[in-house]
Amino acid sequence: MSTRSRIGMVMPDGKIRSVYCHNDGYLSDVGMTLHEHYLDSTEIGALIDLGDLSSLDVDLTSSVAYMRDRGEKDCSAIVSDTETDFLTIDSSQEFMYLWKDGKWIVWCVYDMNIPLDLTAALTADAMGE
Repeated sequence: MSTRSRIGMVMPDGKIRSVYCHNDGYLSDVGMTLHEHYLDSTEIGALIDLGDLSSLDVDLTSSVAYMRDRGEKDCSAIVSDTETDFLTIDSSQEFMYLWKDGKWIVWCVYDMNIPLDLTAALTADAMGE
């Protein structure tokens, strides 16, 4: 069974572009990969330009994208008008990651009312909190 996630980025107009990621969406995989390897808006924009992902890796060429790598259609990034719209996208994801104001924020499906700074969430996860 997969741990699904959504990866988004706030655009200059305030809207959010995001993609679905099918595998390994938990903090210690997708969360850690975003935290350590995707810290530049240009790189994050290029990631989202790939469209929906089967898996995220440390660089764009190693990540598996449905359109680029599998030739699937209708897997482009989607645009949400607001953060609330972003958080209510139903792709059965358990984690929502958002690049906002130069940092990653994460929500867990079990408590979508509490956004966490990804660095703090990873620290808490590593400590077993």
